[in-house]
Amino acid sequence: MKAISQTDTLEKKIIKVIKETIKEELMNFRTEFIPYISDEEQKEIEKLYKKPNTDIVKSRKVKI
Repeated sequence: MKAISQTDTLEKKIIKVIKETIKEELMNFRTEFIPYISDEEQKEIEKLYKKPNTDIVKSRKVKI
């Protein structure tokens, strides 16, 4: 009985470590493929597209 509980806890720890490792590797992978944008390029983008729209939108549910 004791051996079964030890293997269960060991299995849970291994699964946790694997999930954490995959999460870290995915974060690293994503940062590798984010393109670099220079300050000059960012200013040009802001000039072209201006600031994001900040209008507040309301929604209502209506029973029909």
